[in-house]
Amino acid sequence: MICSRHVLRLAVLASVVWLAGCAGSATAPSMFLLESADAGSGSARVSGPTLVIDPVTVAPFLGESGIVYQTEPHRVVIASNNRWASPLDSQLGASLYSELSNALSEVSVRRYGQRTDAGAMHLAVQVDEFMGHHDGHAHITGRWQLIGADGTTV
Repeated sequence: MICSRHVLRLAVLASVVWLAGCAGSATAPSMFLLESADAGSGSARVSGPTLVIDPVTVAPFLGESGIVYQTEPHRVVIASNNRWASPLDSQLGASLYSELSNALSEVSVRRYGQRTDAGAMHLAVQVDEFMGHHDGHAHITGRWQLIGADGTTV
């Protein structure tokens, strides 16, 4: 007959093994970056108009480290195991800078905070939605505003 002391030891040992297995099976989160083209030499240009890319702002729920996806028409989830490797707003700003630097050959494209002349235009971008969707597509919405050197909307 097995004594209760041995049963207790076996139960404790089994619990420890089970807990160790659960702790060891956790996977590290997957980290993601947006694909970005290499920036052209926009910041080196001195002739032509200057365009300053203001910091991109994102909706508060997009500021989380987890990637946001929509599972149902009225349900949004922030993933815990799929995360942005750096903040989404920073990645979007860098991508926008790269794309515009390459596309606008006659414009000196600058990042916000770089030295600019007083005649610079500013591009402000607000991203309201940037998520995977239950229909299998990515949904991105937002708005932008081009502000002239005199402060008026162009």
